[in-house]
Amino acid sequence: MSHAITPSAAPAAFDSAAHPRRTVVEHRFNRLQQFRAIATRHDKTAISWRG
Repeated sequence: MSHAITPSAAPAAFDSAAHPRRTVVEHRFNRLQQFRAIATRHDKTAISWRG
């Protein structure tokens, strides 16, 4: 499977009004992913290893 960009694929237009909102949404999703990583790290705690 090739993921090369074809010449016919034009880049998306830049919307300067939507960019700040899109950035906020992306940052919030990143924070949720960080919290999920912390929440699912329970198997790596010292109590879990002690049994």
